[in-house]
Amino acid sequence: MKLTKVLITGMRSLRHSEIPLGGVTLFTGPNGVGKTAAIGAIAYALTGRFPGVPATVNDLLSLANDREQGFRVELVADDNTVVERGIDVDGKPEAKFMVIHGGRRTKGKQAEVILREAFGEVAWFVDAFDPERSIWRMSGEKRKEWALNLCAGSSGWSMERLLGEIGKKSEDWDPELSPEPGTCLELNLDGVYDKLLGLNRLVREAKAIAEGVTVAEDLETIAERVVSAEAELERARRKIGELETSLRSTSEQQTATEVARRERKRLEKAAADARVELTKILPPEPPQRSFAPQPSADAELVTLQLEAEATQEEWAKACAEEEAAKQALAVLETLRATGKCDFCGAESPNAARMAERLTDAVERVAAAERKVAATYQRYDVAQDKEVGLRFAIENQAAAEKVYQQEIASFEDRKNAFDSTWQTLLRNVQSIEEQIAKLPADRADVVISTRLEEDLVSWRAEHARCKATLDGLRAELGVAQERAGQLKAAEAATERIEVLKTLQGRMKAVRDRMLDDATQPLSTRLGGLSALAPRGGRWGILRQERTVDVALWTKGGSPPLPVTSLSAGERMRGTIALLVARSLVRREPWTGIFVDNFEQIYPAEERVSVLRALVAAERAGAVDNVFVAAACEPIVDEEGLGLTGLITYDILKKETS
Repeated sequence: MKLTKVLITGMRSLRHSEIPLGGVTLFTGPNGVGKTAAIGAIAYALTGRFPGVPATVNDLLSLANDREQGFRVELVADDNTVVERGIDVDGKPEAKFMVIHGGRRTKGKQAEVILREAFGEVAWFVDAFDPERSIWRMSGEKRKEWALNLCAGSSGWSMERLLGEIGKKSEDWDPELSPEPGTCLELNLDGVYDKLLGLNRLVREAKAIAEGVTVAEDLETIAERVVSAEAELERARRKIGELETSLRSTSEQQTATEVARRERKRLEKAAADARVELTKILPPEPPQRSFAPQPSADAELVTLQLEAEATQEEWAKACAEEEAAKQALAVLETLRATGKCDFCGAESPNAARMAERLTDAVERVAAAERKVAATYQRYDVAQDKEVGLRFAIENQAAAEKVYQQEIASFEDRKNAFDSTWQTLLRNVQSIEEQIAKLPADRADVVISTRLEEDLVSWRAEHARCKATLDGLRAELGVAQERAGQLKAAEAATERIEVLKTLQGRMKAVRDRMLDDATQPLSTRLGGLSALAPRGGRWGILRQERTVDVALWTKGGSPPLPVTSLSAGERMRGTIALLVARSLVRREPWTGIFVDNFEQIYPAEERVSVLRALVAAERAGAVDNVFVAAACEPIVDEEGLGLTGLITYDILKKETS
């Protein structure tokens, strides 16, 4: 696939440019007309990066001749593939990217995938001419790794062959570090190298430590003395433990006794206070009767009633007698007056007798009246006694009711007193029981001065034994350190021999691999003498840890690494390396970008260089070559071998 046209809009001096592209396109014109911009625009369309400009939107916008409009680059290939990329300014600046391939339009990440499928690793070709991303910015080791991986397909080396040469996975050889044989071998060699550095340093340090250690006795004698000192220390530790246990037990007993003593005092005081409370509470006094009880009042009342009834009967009889006496007196008075009886009409007796009888009747009447009066008086007395007795009985009942109420209140107060008394009494008894449960006050529990003295003595002995043991352990540690260092040095030395053997085998394989891997690239470079300065030839300079492109000049001088050459010669080396790379590994699209052509090659060499580039393009090694030169156009004349070269004058916008 070849690029046939580029359309540039709004980028620097190229406001609206449609430039035809050939297999080899030479952009000519004075400085500042846009030659570098044209090559950079093609690089930007393919990679999104403009050589020498940071890849941010704001930095790329500085390429626009009008920041308000942005810019756009469109590449067209011979298979109708279109790559369009630019900065669109519609409010906020934004990067735009689109690929049309196989009649299908894609954008964004999908477009990047399609671009890679259609063009391959275009970034490598573009970055080769970016001062910040050039291959010569890589370290020699990285360039060696690149060369190994680049030529791996044609060198005949695979992971299976590498495993056959080195062996299966081991502690020092890990074939899984990388799927690329060259990278895997280099990573493992780096690991072995680092291990050897560490082991050699360990051997030096161990021997230095061992030589600087002075030991008075051998290791076994010191170890025996350490065991003996440990036994003495353990005996002192046990004795101290026994004494401390005895002291702790005695101290605990004394403490318990002191606590019991204080508790006893507290309880005894509480018991005394409770007893005082018992004496303070007094039992209630029983109520006293305020009247003399009359247990025979009812009997006396009955007697008085009977007596009143008897007196009433006597009074009634007396009244009857009085009435009979009065009737008899009336009869007698009638008889005396008429001489006849009112009842029977009989003749009255003689007057004398009558008068006697009348006098007797009057006396009887008087006696009856006296008797009636006396009887009535006794009846009144009996009635008064009965009324008085009844009143006394009623008063006694009321007083008895009050007395019974006082008795009930007294019982309640007495019960409350008994309850309080019993509570206080139980409290006193509880306190006395607690006092009884307390341990006896042992005045004989004291800390023995002898125990303390023994403890001090054994602690001093323990300190002495510990100091002796620490000294012996220090000596033992020194001796062990010396023995350990010597043993470590011996083990490290054995390990170093193993690693050196492995390292030697790896280096031998690497040398063969480098020879096989760099041979295709070296052969291709050697055939590009037209691109070499000083009449020399390019080739691969292989050293132990690096692979570099070098220039072999005439006269048998030592090869010159490309990194030691001038900028122009280094650019020649870059062009040669790109062509050789394309011959070793062909990408779907291969392009070479050459800027400042007139500074890289002198006038007498320009035609030959262009002829070599045209030959590489015609041979299919590259698809497009873009050259920017501030020199006169080079016309494709007969015999120059420049058939297919397109020269485009940026200023005149003419193709020749």
